Amino acid sequence: MYSNPTRREAMERARDTGQAATSGLITLVQETRDDIQTGFLIYVPIYSGKVTPDTVEQRRAQLVGWIYAPFRTGNLMQGVLGSKEKHLQFEIFDGLEIRAEALLYSSSGRSLKRGGCSAAPGASPSAARQPSSSSRRNTPMPL
Repeated sequence: MYSNPTRREAMERARDTGQAATSGLITLVQETRDDIQTGFLIYVPIYSGKVTPDTVEQRRAQLVGWIYAPFRTGNLMQGVLGSKEKHLQFEIFDGLEIRAEALLYSSSGRSLKRGGCSAAPGASPSAARQPSSSSRRNTPMPL
């Protein structure tokens, strides 16, 4: 995991802050040839002792490892929204820019099949609202 730049950035951020950190957009190793989805990981640092060390230097020295959870974005959204998913139209992007290569999820089923890791370090998920009949542009909304 640590050899992948997108995963490593999230792991280091979790280690240094002492808090959970979300990776950028990735294709999970759990993916098969069928139903390929984009995804992300959440890392939680584990330190020796019972409390999170106070300084970055102490956190780095006392790191034991990480607990992580992989999330397949399509499955996550289906679980969150349930049957309401069909009544909503929205997209979720990695970062603040609305770019095809940063698309994490599209309720319209827009193709998400691609490989690699394209997230910029420190990027965070954001969503774009679908335009209403009176509006012609998408408005990014950080999550």
